[in-house]
Amino acid sequence: MKLCALRLGNVRRFVDPVEIREIGPGLNVLTAPNEQGKSTVFDALHAVFFEQHRSQKTSVKALQPHAGGAPQVTVEIEHDGARYRIAKTWKFGRGEATVHRGETLLHQADAAEAFLETVVQRPADGGPAGLLWVRQGGVTLDPKDDVTARARRALATSVATSISGEIEAMTGGRHLEAALAHCRAELDRYETARGGARKGGPLQRAEEAVAELTEAEAALGAKADALREAIDTRERLRRERARLLDPEEAALRQTRLLEAQEADAAARAYADRLARAEEALGAASGRLEGCRLRRDALLGSIEAHDAAREEAARSAVAAAKAVEEHRIAAEALEAARAAETDARMVLEQAADRHKRVLRAAGAAASAERRKALTARLAEAEAAAKARADALAEAAREISAKALETLEARARDLDLAERLRESAAPAIAFDPAPGGEGLVSMDGTPLSPGARMPIPDGARFDIAGVGRLTVFPGEGGARDGLDAARRAFSEALEAAGCTDLAAARASDETRRRAEMLATEAAGRLKHLAPEGVAALRQALAALPEPMEREPEEHGAAEHGAAVQGNGADLPSLAEGEAAEEAARAALTPISAALQAALVEEKARKERTIGLESAARFATEALRRAEAALSDHPDPAAALATLETALAAADEHQRAAARTHARLAADAPDPSTAAARLRRTGEAIRQVEVHARDLETRIIALDAEIRHAAADAVDERLAETTDAREAAERSLLAVRHEIAVLKRLATALRNAQAGARDRYLAPIRRELDPLIRAVLPEARVSIEADRMLPETLERAGRAEEIGILSGGTQEQIALLVRLAFARLLAREGRAAPVIFDDAIVFTDDDRIERMFDALTRQAEDLQIIVFSCRQRAFASLAGRQLRIEPAEAAMR
Repeated sequence: MKLCALRLGNVRRFVDPVEIREIGPGLNVLTAPNEQGKSTVFDALHAVFFEQHRSQKTSVKALQPHAGGAPQVTVEIEHDGARYRIAKTWKFGRGEATVHRGETLLHQADAAEAFLETVVQRPADGGPAGLLWVRQGGVTLDPKDDVTARARRALATSVATSISGEIEAMTGGRHLEAALAHCRAELDRYETARGGARKGGPLQRAEEAVAELTEAEAALGAKADALREAIDTRERLRRERARLLDPEEAALRQTRLLEAQEADAAARAYADRLARAEEALGAASGRLEGCRLRRDALLGSIEAHDAAREEAARSAVAAAKAVEEHRIAAEALEAARAAETDARMVLEQAADRHKRVLRAAGAAASAERRKALTARLAEAEAAAKARADALAEAAREISAKALETLEARARDLDLAERLRESAAPAIAFDPAPGGEGLVSMDGTPLSPGARMPIPDGARFDIAGVGRLTVFPGEGGARDGLDAARRAFSEALEAAGCTDLAAARASDETRRRAEMLATEAAGRLKHLAPEGVAALRQALAALPEPMEREPEEHGAAEHGAAVQGNGADLPSLAEGEAAEEAARAALTPISAALQAALVEEKARKERTIGLESAARFATEALRRAEAALSDHPDPAAALATLETALAAADEHQRAAARTHARLAADAPDPSTAAARLRRTGEAIRQVEVHARDLETRIIALDAEIRHAAADAVDERLAETTDAREAAERSLLAVRHEIAVLKRLATALRNAQAGARDRYLAPIRRELDPLIRAVLPEARVSIEADRMLPETLERAGRAEEIGILSGGTQEQIALLVRLAFARLLAREGRAAPVIFDDAIVFTDDDRIERMFDALTRQAEDLQIIVFSCRQRAFASLAGRQLRIEPAEAAMR
C-alpha cells in the first residue's frame, strides 16, 4: 500500500478543507513551524485506517474543531496496482465510510471497514502502522510498556515490544519470548502467585486515577502556554538576527573598517617622524639641562659653603646657651616636686576625715532612700500591670501577619477579578440615530460607546425585537477567580473575621493596645531599668534606720557635730570644706609641677636639638669644602659653564622649532586608533550578538522540540481518555486477566519457531543501517527474547537503556526502517510515517540519518513530518505542503 493524497475538512484547526497532493513513492518531506497541523495530519491518517467510522472514542472526538461538527478525512492510496479513494466522516454514532475506485463506489459502511482491514492487514493491536507510524514522543527503547494503553500500543510502543510483539502481529505469526515475559509481568501486576488480587494494582489505583489525571490536565495546559511563548520569542530573535546579518549592513561595516585601518596606518607613519623629531628635541633638551645643572651645582656649592660656615659658628653659640638653660630648668623641677608631695599629704588627711563624716551621715540618708524606693516600686508595679493588660488585649485581636496574609489574598482576588474581566468578552453599544435607550442589559439601558465586560454572560433586551442571551465561556480565568475567592475566604476564617473591614478594625485595636503596652513598658523601664524584682531587692538591701545622735551646741540637723568612734568629728560641711580647701591648694602646686616638667623636657629637647644641629652644621661645612676642592678657581669655572649653556640653549631652540613644525600638521594617532578599535569592536559586537542570538534560538529550538516531543495536546487527550477509562477499569480488569492467561499459553507454544525465523533477516536489514549512522558499531539482539540488548563499539558493549536519548532515538528509527524493508520483501509494504521523531539527534548524526532514510526510500514509501525547517533543508525528497483544497478529491 502507498499513500497518494490526503484531504481534511473540519478537523481541528482545519475548519476549511486542506489537502496534501502528489505524495509519491520513496522519500516525502513536510516541514513547517509548530502548530501548522502536522500532528493533526498524522492523527487524521491514523483515524482513517484504524478507527471505525461509528467510533465515539475520545481520540476521534479530539479531531473536532472548537466550533464542533463532523470531521471528514479523504485519502487516496495505491494497492495491488489499483488506485482507491477512501473517505470517512465521524458523526459519533452515525458516521460514514466509503471506498471508490475512480468514479465507482465499491464499498461503504462496514464493507468499507472490511476492505481497509484487508489493505492494511490490521489485527486487533494496530497492524503495521503500530510499528511503522511514529507520532511525536513515540520513539523509545523502554520495554516496560503500560498495558492499560494497549489500544494505543501502535502509536507509542517501545522498540523491545515492537520486535517481540508487533512484528508477529504484522506477519501473522506468534509473539516471541519478550512478549511472553511482558505478558507474565502484566499478569503479575494484577495477581499474586496464589491468584489473589495484588495490593496497589490497577483495581485499587482506578479509584485514585481521576483526581491525579485532572491535575495532569492542568499541568499540560501550562506546558502548552510555555511552548507558545517560546515560539513567539524565537521568531522575534530570528528577525533581530536577520537584521544584524543583513548583507548591505555587513558590507558598510567592512568599508568603514578598511577606511579606519588606512587612517590608522597613515597616523602611525607620521607619528614615527614626529617621534624622531621629539627624540632629537629630547637629546638637545637633555644637553641643555645638563649644562644648566652643572652651572647650578657650582653656584649651589659656592653658596652652600658660605652658608655652612655661618651656620656652624651660629649653632655652636646656641648649643652652649641651651645647656645652661636646661640646668636651671632641672633645679626648678626638683623644688616643684617637693612642694607637690607636701600638699598631697595635707589633702589625704582632709579626705580621710571627710569620709568618716560621710559614713556617719549615710544612715540618715537611707531613710530618704527607702521612702523614694517604696514610691518608685509602687509606680513600677502599676506600669507592669498596665503593660500586661494591654498585651493581653492585643493578643485577643488579629495578628499583623494574619492581616498581611488576608490583605494579600484580597489583592489576589481583586487581580483575579480584573484578569477575568480583561480576558472576558465585552460589548460596546453604538446606537443608530433614534436607537438610544432601545437596548438594555439585565434591565439597565446601555450607555452609548461604553465598553462593558461580561465575564458571566448577560441578557440584552432589544425593544421591539426580543431578548439576546450571551452565555459565558469555559475560560481558565474562572478557575483562577474561584481559587482566589476560596483563598480569601480561608484567610478570613483563619483570622476569625467576617470581612476585611472587621479585620482592619481588629488590627487597629491591636495596634492601640500594643502602643499602650509600649508606653507602659517605657515607664517601667524608666522606673525599674533592671526590673521590679531588682527594685524590691534594692529596698530590702537598705540598712535599717539608725537612732539619731543627740545634737550638741544647738547646731542645725545637717550642720551638727556627729558623734562616732569615741571622737568628735567636724560637721559634714566643715569636712567637705576642709577637703575642698586642701584639694584647691594642691591644684596650683600640681599645675606648677606640670609646668616645670614641661619646661624641663622642652629645655632638654632643645639642648639635644641644638647640639645635633651644631654637629650637622660642622659636617655640612666639611662637605661644602670638599665639593669646591675640584675648582681651585670657582669664578673661571663658572664662566666656562655659562658659555656652554648658551650654545646648548641655541641647539635646543632649533630642535624645538623643527618638532613644532611637524607637530602642527600631525594627525592624532589616538583618534585614528580609537576609530579603528571602535569600528573593529562594533563588527565584533555584531558578530558576538548574532552568535548569542543564534545560541538563544538554538536553545529555544531545543526547548520547543522537547516540548513538541511531549505532544502536549495528544497527551492531554490521552489523559482525558485515561480518566474515563479508569471509571470502567473495575469491569475490564477481570477480562484482561483472562486474555493475558490465554495469550501466555499461546506465546509459550509459539516460542521456539518464531526465534530462528526472525533473527537472521533482522540482522541483515539492521546492520547496514547501524553502520551508516554509527560507524564501527553493531547492535546485538538477545536470541531468547529477540530484543536489542547492547550497542557494541570500540570493543565495549553498552546496554541500550543507558545510552543517550539521541542514540536510543536513532536506533529505534533504524529498527523500524529495517522492519519496513522486511515487510516490503514479503509483499506487505506499508508506508513509514515519522511525525517529528528525530528530536534529540545532533547535526552530524542527523545527516547520517538522512542518508539512512534515503537508502531505505529506494523501495519504501517514507513520509517525514518535522518542525525543524533548517535542519531538514538538506533532506532530499519530494517536498509536501498543506494547501487549501481547490476542489473535491477525484
